[in-house]
Amino acid sequence: MKSKIFILLLLVFSFCFSQEDELAKLNKEAARYILSGEYDKAISNLEKALKMAPEDPDIYFNLGGAYKGKGDYEKAINYFNKSLNLNPKNVLVCVNIGDIYLWKNQNDEAIKYYEKAIELKTESPEVYSNLGYIYREKKNYSKSTDYYLKALEKKSQRNDLYYFIGLNYYDQNNIDKAIEYFTKVINSTNIKLDTKTNAEAFLAKIYYEKKDYDKSLKYFLEVAKAQSDNADLFQNIGIIYKQKKDYDNAIKYLQKSLSLNKNESDVLKLYVVLSDLYYLKNNYLEAGNYLEKAANIKKDEFAYYYNAGLYYKQANSYDNAERNLLKAYELNPKNSDVLRSLYNIYNSKKENDKAEAILIKLSEIESNDADVMFSLGNLSRTKGDTVKALEYYKKSKEINPQHSGSLLAIGNIAFLKKEYDEAINYFVKVLELRPDLKDLKSNIAIAYFNKGALQFNEKKYENAIELYKKAIEYNPDLKAAYMGISKSYIALGNSKESKIWEEKAKKK
Repeated sequence: MKSKIFILLLLVFSFCFSQEDELAKLNKEAARYILSGEYDKAISNLEKALKMAPEDPDIYFNLGGAYKGKGDYEKAINYFNKSLNLNPKNVLVCVNIGDIYLWKNQNDEAIKYYEKAIELKTESPEVYSNLGYIYREKKNYSKSTDYYLKALEKKSQRNDLYYFIGLNYYDQNNIDKAIEYFTKVINSTNIKLDTKTNAEAFLAKIYYEKKDYDKSLKYFLEVAKAQSDNADLFQNIGIIYKQKKDYDNAIKYLQKSLSLNKNESDVLKLYVVLSDLYYLKNNYLEAGNYLEKAANIKKDEFAYYYNAGLYYKQANSYDNAERNLLKAYELNPKNSDVLRSLYNIYNSKKENDKAEAILIKLSEIESNDADVMFSLGNLSRTKGDTVKALEYYKKSKEINPQHSGSLLAIGNIAFLKKEYDEAINYFVKVLELRPDLKDLKSNIAIAYFNKGALQFNEKKYENAIELYKKAIEYNPDLKAAYMGISKSYIALGNSKESKIWEEKAKKK
């Protein structure tokens, strides 16, 4: 009987040892399958192992890992939780569940498991960096920074954490701290080029906002070394050069941006800025060219066509100016500035009929504009219609009694008609208004001289002398007036006085 009992016990022990060996084998193979990405084989082994040890938390943990690898997150979480129920102090389970919830964008659940891992004294810097990421997503920048800094304390090898800390400080408007951490990124070794470039881009932006254009430009140019196809980048560089009044480099980089940019709204902005730059360089032809390109994109923008027209006009490119101003006129036919500009172009091109037509339209809008009436008068006079011209000049004078141009024009017409009293009257008024018109004194002098000559011819010698003297008041160098006085005295029989004035004439 004793020998039978011994045999039975031996069989039991033998079974136990063989079961443990099998279990170990299954777990070992499963681990190898997981590492090689053969998750179904791993699961098959682990399910067999589970039948042998249904309370083993490690088997559930490994099953969770296998399903996690397959991307079946629901089953993974299920098995991880079963492992955690059996072993509530397994830090790795908490971390894995947190990772899955993070990938599923279920951030609140991820926080719960990551924080549980921290309670269990995890030393994983990734837990802290992931929490930093989650809280940044939640716009809790302060808490995000705290976790990123703890990740660094845990000897995280991720130098990109400096970048995210910099972002947090930037979003909190703590610019000095942002600069500090972005600079750490740049000075770090083993940093990804993209991360370094992004940090440089932020430093460039920060210094631009601080109006430190030299530092901003420095970092933008560094970024350009890594991003040679970034249209926005070259645009920013161009704008900075514009701020620095380096217009040649500004144009260079903006044109580079233009060559890379396919976005219509961005192209439009570039055309406008380039137009502005060429204007600042006094290159009005190119200024007009780029603004016309902008106008051809945004065809309802009155200002683009109008200003392009003005730039072309400054460049004496009248056909281009006319084309753009006419388009501006189509968009706003009652804009008097457009009509004035068109008139100036037609006047410069000596296209009098077109100029007159524009002025008539302008007069309908600006019926009380003395300048318009004056210009209509000038056109009529150019066409030889003095009567009509005089009508316009008088209308101009009625609107503005002190319009020197119209007063002078009326005086000139009166002078030509030998209406010297009227001419003198208008000339004197103009001289009062415009004392800078010194040549006008000569006109007045000639008017008085001519009036005196008429009196001389009518043998009214004393009147003639007075008028000649008036002429001399306005032009002391008018030799003919001195001679006129001398001849008048001879006619009066006063040879002595005649001789005196003849001698004065000789000195002129």
